[in-house]
Amino acid sequence: MLVELTRNAYRLWQLTRHSNYLGDACVWRGVWLAAA
Repeated sequence: MLVELTRNAYRLWQLTRHSNYLGDACVWRGVWLAAA
């Protein structure tokens, strides 16, 4: 299970290409979810 979570996190990081962008994407995703 931990390996699968790590793979998913790595895929998300690959999509955002940079750790700072990853944090920013997570913040905006949270804002989007809170507004929904």
